[in-house]
Amino acid sequence: MKKTFTISNEFARNAAIQSLQALDVTAPHNVSIAPMGKDRTAAQNGLYFHWVGCIANHIGEDKDAMHGQLKAMFLAPIFVRDDADYAVLWTICKGDDSKPLKALVAQTSITQASKDQMREYLDEIKRMCVNQGIPLTVPDHWGWLGL
Repeated sequence: MKKTFTISNEFARNAAIQSLQALDVTAPHNVSIAPMGKDRTAAQNGLYFHWVGCIANHIGEDKDAMHGQLKAMFLAPIFVRDDADYAVLWTICKGDDSKPLKALVAQTSITQASKDQMREYLDEIKRMCVNQGIPLTVPDHWGWLGL
């Protein structure tokens, strides 16, 4: 059985220690401890979708529609700036007919964002909400993100 622990507090550390102490040492196991990765993190992803829900509920919008609007407003411009191929697609799709641009935004995924791009995206969303008086919460388990 494979177990993965994200240690961000004393409780999580104690759970990992207890798991190690209960380990059957008659069979070999791999144990690895490393800092969190550099790509978009699960915490960033979780906080993002929490915020999408906060914003959607505040303005009476569907969560999926809100997700698409936020991608179009903030994520796509980040990708246009950072990814030459995406910028070309954006330029081609941009025009009088908004259908190709909507299709490109629909295909744009936060899974393509680096950790830094995701942080910038979250910062832009937070800035918009502050300017528009939309309350956002940061649950304790995501507080360490510093947003």
